[in-house]
Amino acid sequence: MLVDSHAHLDMDDFDPDRPDIIKRAEAAGVERIVTIGIDVESSRKALEIALANEGIYAAVGIHPHNAASYGKHDIETIASIVSSSDKVVGWGEIGLDFNRNYAPRDEQVRLFESQLCLSHDLNLPIIIHDRDAHTEVLEILKRHPVGKRGGIIHCFSGDLELALTFIKMGFFISIPGTVTYKKAETVKTVAAQIPLERLLVET
Repeated sequence: MLVDSHAHLDMDDFDPDRPDIIKRAEAAGVERIVTIGIDVESSRKALEIALANEGIYAAVGIHPHNAASYGKHDIETIASIVSSSDKVVGWGEIGLDFNRNYAPRDEQVRLFESQLCLSHDLNLPIIIHDRDAHTEVLEILKRHPVGKRGGIIHCFSGDLELALTFIKMGFFISIPGTVTYKKAETVKTVAAQIPLERLLVET
């Protein structure tokens, strides 16, 4: 079975032909898709899409890019989305993005940690966004272990040693389309050498 572990089917770009896109994925052998929220609106829409399509599931959360603009009520609203349906299968995407720095780093860290605590309370796996913040993400996750809930390191961009460290902590490693690039030797090594049962793919 093929599972797309990370899609954003809520995006406006898909509005004209979303049903056709889902049908093409099914025809290509993709039997499950997890569509990911990045704020309240996209989390709501992710669940709407999941409820309307048998093979689609939702994850909800607030992306680090939105760390400067979210409010406490936003997290509470997303938590209520979780409790409304068993088609919500994860909390994310959450994490740190120190590449674009759309939000101050300290605010990203606060948001990340608050969502880690809530995902623990709700017993949901987490979906991690980690861009140019490997050390910081790793240290925070050591303070907030996922335990048996587990989680996914989305769009993995580290080396094999980091991947194996995350796996020992209970995570799956999701390999993005960049693995097809000629110069993507590091991610190719990761994809080839991590345990197959811990390898996921995404669009």
